[in-house]
Amino acid sequence: STDDQPIFNCEWTTFISTSGKHMGICDGTDKYTMSSCPDGEHLAKMWHQGKDKVSSYFMEIGSQRGACILDMLLDTDARIIAFEGHPKNVYSITKTISALPQALQDRVVLFPISLADASMQKQIGHHSKSELPQEAKLSIYAERLDSILDMDRIKQTSKIRLVNLNVQGYDCKILEGIGKYMAGKVDAMKLERESFYQKCGGSKNYIAKLRNELGFDVLISSL
Repeated sequence: STDDQPIFNCEWTTFISTSGKHMGICDGTDKYTMSSCPDGEHLAKMWHQGKDKVSSYFMEIGSQRGACILDMLLDTDARIIAFEGHPKNVYSITKTISALPQALQDRVVLFPISLADASMQKQIGHHSKSELPQEAKLSIYAERLDSILDMDRIKQTSKIRLVNLNVQGYDCKILEGIGKYMAGKVDAMKLERESFYQKCGGSKNYIAKLRNELGFDVLISSL
């Protein structure tokens, strides 16, 4: 019956990592495709230059279709903790991960939720550019990072070596929701320049304040 049909679809295409490795990715059916990770070269470089060489954890907040998850899986030895709240993107990422070799699947944990400075829920529905049918209504849930992840329960006691923040203007709310305890578990975080400066009022003084209060390096990407 039509009730059994999935709300979302994705189409398989070839993903090419920064180092040139190939893997299938179940991408969206719209014109926006993710056949590569836009910031893959920077992420791999930051990963290999990380201060905490013992740590094997990479965290991505705002994974979208999962391109940078694939890039880090193929080009590094990172164990990945990913957060993505949009149901369409979660569908695509889940399809992609389920088709990976087991050894790669075992290195990824996906949380189907967004992050913010407080618990919240946002309802989304059909609009002219969406793939949702007219009657569909879905919710995106958000929580503080420090309310979801307990680093003390992760067997490896070292820090998260690198966090990639790709949240299209919600940087400030996520930074406020990390909490000082969780921040103490992070080695470095990469932010997007345009989003950070426009939405957070980013400045050298603000970056210095983040470093002092949260205790990790803040790396600003030009992409």
